[in-house]
Amino acid sequence: MRRIALLLGLGFALWATPARADRLSIGLDLGGGYWFIENAAQFDFHFKLQVRLGSVVSVGLRPGIMLNIRGTPEFGIPVDAYFRFHVSRLYFDILGGIAFLFNPQPFRPHVGVGMGVVIYKGLALGFEGGYLMNGANVLARLSWHF
Repeated sequence: MRRIALLLGLGFALWATPARADRLSIGLDLGGGYWFIENAAQFDFHFKLQVRLGSVVSVGLRPGIMLNIRGTPEFGIPVDAYFRFHVSRLYFDILGGIAFLFNPQPFRPHVGVGMGVVIYKGLALGFEGGYLMNGANVLARLSWHF
């Protein structure tokens, strides 16, 4: 999975030639929510690399850090790839990847969907619902692309 993420990131960087630099954007993403089956509060912070493939579709990669709070704090590194569909100021995401957690069960697959609205020039507010190995999770998201 690391190799796939690395190849995707490298491919995006090479594909964004100076003539296409306006299609490449980077951003930051902050989320907070709840992981139901584990009864844990969940927080994450992502760095996002996104490439517009046209006026409606983008693809991206978002590595980050996560914190799950149940009895004891649990840290991890989520790495997700996503497709984003743009409809005016609304966006819809389909994403998937893996979370590397620092505990006895270190690899947890993740899939999800999200939607939100661009509030002002790259600043977006949305939510994400998904499945993280043992159960469903729901998060609110604040992101900024620059």
